[in-house]
Amino acid sequence: MNDFFQDDHVSKSELKRESARQQKLGEQLMTLSSEQLARLPLNSSLLNALNEAKRIHSHEARRRHASYVGKLVRASDDIAIEEALTALQDPLREQRLLHWVERLEQAPQENAQLFNEILSFFPHSDRQHLRQLIRHFISSMPEAENPDAAAKQKFRREKRRLHQYLRELDQQAPLY
Repeated sequence: MNDFFQDDHVSKSELKRESARQQKLGEQLMTLSSEQLARLPLNSSLLNALNEAKRIHSHEARRRHASYVGKLVRASDDIAIEEALTALQDPLREQRLLHWVERLEQAPQENAQLFNEILSFFPHSDRQHLRQLIRHFISSMPEAENPDAAAKQKFRREKRRLHQYLRELDQQAPLY
């Protein structure tokens, strides 16, 4: 009975809500830096418009340009852009990096498992360099109850190097 009345019709209000959502997404994209924009799945016309937005300072011109950016977002894959933007603004990213370093500090015998976990999360990483950083971190761990100042400093330096490399990998990782 309902074969003839399939509800593929989208209301005008729904189209307006979707358009407003995509324009807000465009406004969020306008606030990002060039490095952050490079990590998102943006086509060249949208990327050019976002770079142009950095030069616009007039309120009304910026509003009109935001409308244009919203139009370009509608023309591209807005769902993929929104997912990548959510991943970029994920507050748990830094916590995940710290958690890996803490896990390695607490259980150095699980370094192979942690190494594989990091590689699966960052397949673009340099395996040899990452393995070397982990090895240096584990070897610099103070074994005595009261280590000397030089051993503590070496441990902090190796911990900082590992964390910086993980942060660098996270910042270079494409989000799509």
